[in-house]
Amino acid sequence: MRTLLVAFLFSCLLACAAMIDSKSTQLQQGMSEADVVAKIGKPNSISLNTCGTNNPSGPWTCKQYKYSAGGRWLLVYFSQSSGSGWLVNNWRAL
Repeated sequence: MRTLLVAFLFSCLLACAAMIDSKSTQLQQGMSEADVVAKIGKPNSISLNTCGTNNPSGPWTCKQYKYSAGGRWLLVYFSQSSGSGWLVNNWRAL
């Protein structure tokens, strides 16, 4: 019985990892917030942060969408573009 439970939990973790990986492959730099939500759904949380603290041109305000599934995370970072709103700058799956 314990072996079945471990196998079930492991398969759930693999499915969650596949879901995060699948979402990340649908992203492209320059996508709008609406494009991201249409492609991969609403995030679990949204926050404003300071990005680029090690950037030679200095830090900038970014918006972060956080998606989570089974202990995996997908973080999508947006930069504000004059006239175009928030656009995808980069992302990472953890």
